[in-house]
Amino acid sequence: MFMKILIATTNKGKMKEFGEGLSGYDLLTLNDVGFDSEIEEDGTTYLENAQIKAKTVSEKYPEYYVLGDDSGTEFEVFGFENHFPGLFSHRWKSNLSNNERNQFILDEIKKKSKELGRVPYRANYFCTLSLYKNGEEVFNTQSIWKGEVLREEQIGRGFGYDSIITTDYKTSIDCMPLQEKNKISHRRQALFNLKRFLNELNGESVKVVNSVSLYNDNNYKLTDISDDELESSVAVLFSVDSEFNSSSNNNQILKLLEKTKRYIRVPIEDIDINGDSFEDKEELSQIYNLTKEQAGGVEFPNKQRLSEVLDFIEGEDNVIVACSAGVARSGALATFLVDNGYELNPNYNTRFAPNEVILEIFKEIKSENNKN
Repeated sequence: MFMKILIATTNKGKMKEFGEGLSGYDLLTLNDVGFDSEIEEDGTTYLENAQIKAKTVSEKYPEYYVLGDDSGTEFEVFGFENHFPGLFSHRWKSNLSNNERNQFILDEIKKKSKELGRVPYRANYFCTLSLYKNGEEVFNTQSIWKGEVLREEQIGRGFGYDSIITTDYKTSIDCMPLQEKNKISHRRQALFNLKRFLNELNGESVKVVNSVSLYNDNNYKLTDISDDELESSVAVLFSVDSEFNSSSNNNQILKLLEKTKRYIRVPIEDIDINGDSFEDKEELSQIYNLTKEQAGGVEFPNKQRLSEVLDFIEGEDNVIVACSAGVARSGALATFLVDNGYELNPNYNTRFAPNEVILEIFKEIKSENNKN
């Protein structure tokens, strides 16, 4: 592909993220074209500000695709409906140091928790991109990175609000390895959406894997996936029989699955019990409340079942993998697919530690298939 994209920024740190998210494209900055005029960002939304940047530069350089962006952070403690500090995230309380500003937010949360009897501690990052050509918008997208506010600061790189926000409920984003952050951040999510658009514009397809949770209280669930994504995907579900078949879960999940091209469900009971093999059907049936017929002939992990999964997704460009009990099992499949040419969709950036036993079995199956 050969497409020059002029990014309406001079920020080197931001350009590093753009370079990683838009690999394969020729990116330029305002410095590269000698643009040094001040752009007044007076929009009332992230999208308006992104459009102002892109349109202003695009009208001056119509030969390029021009990309404008805007981002911000919003805290539940100030009322999500108020979108605060939002557009003012970088300028808000500029008289305070970064640490003092973050401590102000933590103090506000403590006050609110006493008033409401709970702790309103969610926080969301937003990133909006707008792409222009010859003064006209051709694409825009907005992504949200959901997080929660920690009870106290955890300082790593000391960047913005990152030291008081977590996405794994343990470590602040500020202490997250930068390489990992840049793979799943709000900006990377928006860049992923843009790259899909650009690749389609260039007639190129991208293999995508979406890794989500089924019903657990997780930021990214099957219910978060858009209809367009569902309709273009096949789905692989790792789930517990009893949980999947419960009426409260089953009805909602089945309605979503009916929108996909097709799906396959893998009972977790049929996959993994710490890599052990059970010959005693009675013992196995008692552990998982299975009938003897269901338990018969099963060896864990079930290599045949995993082989069926790979056959099922063969030749598919869009795959959804989901798990009802954590995301280690679905994470094994997602990791295997990423290692074999798929891109992990950061818009559903459930973090997982893949089940290594299952991951190795997928690798073995591939090796055996290659030999055959």
